[in-house]
Amino acid sequence: MDILQLSNNLFVEKGGKIYIGGNEVPTTMRGLLRDEAEYIQNSRLWEIINATLINEASDIALRQSTNWEHVLSAKQLHHYVFVVKNILYKLAQK
Repeated sequence: MDILQLSNNLFVEKGGKIYIGGNEVPTTMRGLLRDEAEYIQNSRLWEIINATLINEASDIALRQSTNWEHVLSAKQLHHYVFVVKNILYKLAQK
């Protein structure tokens, strides 16, 4: 995926409005995204992915780390989980 494709799908929330690729998401699309976000949040697959990523970050930081870079990698992985959860939460809001 090139940088242009990434920028076309970039999620931003400002003032309660959702923007993707710099464009405000229309009401109909917002409803579809809300339904998809709720489905993901309530899925068993999301529980598995979320738990695995958090466990991996903790394991890297607490057991595998032998230097500061390992700890930073674990923090980055944990931050990634936070970002994904935040996007899902904002999309699932009514």
